[in-house]
Amino acid sequence: MPSDLSAAGEILSVEQSLQAIVAELYKASDLVPRISARRDTNYQPSLKQSSVLNALEQTVMSNAKKASEKAEQLRAELNQKYGRLWTRNRADAIREFMTYGRQLGPDEHDVDEAPPTLKEFKREVQNLQGIRSKLNAIDDITVLQGWLQVDLRPFRDSVMSLADEWSHMFTDRLLQKPEDSLQKVPLETEDQPESSFPLTETLLLLESSGVELPPSMAAHIHC
Repeated sequence: MPSDLSAAGEILSVEQSLQAIVAELYKASDLVPRISARRDTNYQPSLKQSSVLNALEQTVMSNAKKASEKAEQLRAELNQKYGRLWTRNRADAIREFMTYGRQLGPDEHDVDEAPPTLKEFKREVQNLQGIRSKLNAIDDITVLQGWLQVDLRPFRDSVMSLADEWSHMFTDRLLQKPEDSLQKVPLETEDQPESSFPLTETLLLLESSGVELPPSMAAHIHC
């Protein structure tokens, strides 16, 4: 995971950042002149030849490597859990869902069309609610290898916004059902047939998903 910037503005890894810090520490010893004229003019050569400092540097870099590996492992785990929210095209996803009622596998071809039922809408909405709950459970800060602090709040907030966008995509489509039902306008289209849903169940699902219902719809389920 990136942790710093070089003088040229390039992103540095944890290991590169620590290497730069160690180099600066050695460089600082250039500023201290030696008293003895028979030896080097400053202390840097002596410090670089110190077995104690060499061992300490190796320990620091070893810990940095382990922390980098842990950070990469964390990145991979988060990507596996939530990556589809930012890698999958939402327009393609809703088009596929409205046509087949689910996400098709990579090897599925020539599949019969089967518009989604209310149960399938509910499955998608609840899956996204589950993702949101998992994101809420992520700690603000996690510490790797006992010293590398990772602030997960920007990631959590960004992915939560994506989860909300996905959820709104489904609930917006679902909201069309009771709107058309109350207006007594059939929802079927020539290229994308859809079946009617139970009005009250649809409204209850929308309400439980945090959708603010128009007064006419809210009155229908609270009358």
